[in-house]
Amino acid sequence: MLLAAICSTKICAQTGSDTTLNREMLLEREYNPAIRDAQKIGSLPEINEQQSPRSTVEYSNYAAPFNFKPAPSDMKPQVWMSDFNVSKNKGYLSGGVSTLLDFDAGAGYQVLDTWEDYLDFNLSFHSGNSTQNFLQAVDLKQKFKFADLLGGFNLRHDFDKIRLKANAEYTFSKYSLSHLRLDRQMKYFVDTAGIFDPENNLFQTSIGISSLETEEFFYSANIRYNYFGQQYAAEDSSRLKENNISLDWNFRKQTVPDNGLGLQGSLENFFYSSPDNFSASNGGLNQYTAVSLTPYYYIMSDKLDLSLGIKFDSEQGWQRKTRFAPAVRLNYNFNTPAQLYIIAEGGRHNNSKYGIFYENRFAPPVHRIFDAHSPLDATVGIRFLPDKEVNINLYAGYKITKEEHYFAPVFVASDLVPNISSYNLDVLYGDESAIKAGGEIIYRFAGNLEIDLKGQYVHRNIESDSFTTAMHKPNFEATANITYKLSELPLNFDLSYRGLYGLKVSEYYTFISPPSSSAYIPPYTTEIRMKDIHHASLKATYTFKTDLSFYVRLNNIFMQQYDIWYGYPAQDFSLMAGVSFLF
Repeated sequence: MLLAAICSTKICAQTGSDTTLNREMLLEREYNPAIRDAQKIGSLPEINEQQSPRSTVEYSNYAAPFNFKPAPSDMKPQVWMSDFNVSKNKGYLSGGVSTLLDFDAGAGYQVLDTWEDYLDFNLSFHSGNSTQNFLQAVDLKQKFKFADLLGGFNLRHDFDKIRLKANAEYTFSKYSLSHLRLDRQMKYFVDTAGIFDPENNLFQTSIGISSLETEEFFYSANIRYNYFGQQYAAEDSSRLKENNISLDWNFRKQTVPDNGLGLQGSLENFFYSSPDNFSASNGGLNQYTAVSLTPYYYIMSDKLDLSLGIKFDSEQGWQRKTRFAPAVRLNYNFNTPAQLYIIAEGGRHNNSKYGIFYENRFAPPVHRIFDAHSPLDATVGIRFLPDKEVNINLYAGYKITKEEHYFAPVFVASDLVPNISSYNLDVLYGDESAIKAGGEIIYRFAGNLEIDLKGQYVHRNIESDSFTTAMHKPNFEATANITYKLSELPLNFDLSYRGLYGLKVSEYYTFISPPSSSAYIPPYTTEIRMKDIHHASLKATYTFKTDLSFYVRLNNIFMQQYDIWYGYPAQDFSLMAGVSFLF
């Protein structure tokens, strides 16, 4: 990845003395069982992130107690906390239990943390056992049990001119829930047969090198292996395996001062061992290869950071498609602490089973979702610091996505097999164009108060033969994170809010009958407006003797009932209490 290596003189001066925070740190992030982010894809130069000056407090490598790395689940919206704990301890132990019998525990240890070497290990466990009412039929309840175990390590070593980085992460996830169904009379009922109570094993590891000298010639290469295994029924025939081996690289050579040429690319190979119904539903899929190449020209100077390229994507062995997209990134630093940035890029969106699990663990087990492609994903924005304690980012953009996937509630009935019907989250595809506008403001005051507010509006247009609704995608999204630390007491308060507005789905009904039959009904859809999401949590942490902390967290403090995915309700209000020990 080509990194933008410049920043304005004023901004660099403001952060240059913050040596502790600029070092690579292991942070315990708040465990959030609703992360819905798919895998990140490669990109050209990263935008320079302007940061308002941080306080002079020397933070440790661990955040406040019980700030775990997010785990894949869909029980409540994403929550990111930004508080830190003032300590220089190397390890932590943490655990808590809620009124809904959710259990969370974690441990981590930082073996090395020098300018040349870094090594840490981490382990966490999360489980839940709750019952929620379905919004579609309030007299019906969903029983949901889950257990997630995550562990891994991160390693870095700097040689004389080369940096070596390696990491590995393992996730075990198992859950059991009752499903909402429709019978042939179009009445809801709860299916407790347990036909889809999957056991998931995920493993990811990578190792790579990059040059430390970046002026005249820069290179980086990374080999990554991802494994996804899922058994979604008692029979061994339901076992699905996905193996992904990939190689990423980036080379750039300065031809004249501040100018040069580069080549970025990736080679991905996917191998599948799957049940017959999986292979049949995906055209006999068992292996395919995806290649990406991006030649580019770059300029890096005191004010301008520019990369001009074109991205070439090719898939072989499955869809057999070759496509192109722009690869343009520009950062311009003004004399004042402000930066203009322009992005115009695109490319293939990898929808592997491994990545989709982190987006939606309830995704249909027998589908390998098609990879989408974006011919254009453009954003223009400006970042500036009106005051030394304030950071503002404003932007607008336009994106086109071909074969975007949507999770839709689908009802299927057949005259050929009487009394049999199904009602599940299934996958539908459509071409999407979207206009977006948004912003973020970060305010920090005297090391005691931090406020982070974000908002984004998106208008989407869908082209599809069967639906016109951008299902499970909000028109407006707002997040707020506020951290306050008392000066008189070792007590921190953290308030987090996430709002999703304008969520819709289209129920899709299809009846399998010969068109000549008198009972034939053409497929049709019904648009449904989902409840807006207003999710907030409040946590108080009291630190006792520096290395021992107690916390209480109130989750879903508005006591709102809503669906994360249609037919999959979120948890009700709960109170969690726990303890964290640093050593």
